[in-house]
Amino acid sequence: MKNILITGGSGLIGSRLTEILMQQSYNVAHLSRTMKTGGIAQTFQWDIAKEYIDVKAIQWADAIIHLAGEGIATKRWTAKRKKEIINSRISSSALLSVYLRTESNNVRTIIAASAIGFYG
Repeated sequence: MKNILITGGSGLIGSRLTEILMQQSYNVAHLSRTMKTGGIAQTFQWDIAKEYIDVKAIQWADAIIHLAGEGIATKRWTAKRKKEIINSRISSSALLSVYLRTESNNVRTIIAASAIGFYG
């Protein structure tokens, strides 16, 4: 397992995880809403609302680390916002599942981490 695809790779945890994995000689790519150039990781595009993932990302990956979801600290937690947070995690996971079932791939490991919690 050498090719690791990270969703949420530009976030706090994802960006640090990318650095650590690359230091350990893993090939790391990000699945992102926007194509980025000049970053340390290759970028593949996805659009959850349009139910689209660049198939090359799924075919490239040996493992997926799924960290993507609406930020929990960016806006006030109204009923609408809570629904957006939950739906962002469900929709993105469901989309990955569809592509993994329908596209040829070598993915053998999936790690999904998502939490909404209170601290202190």
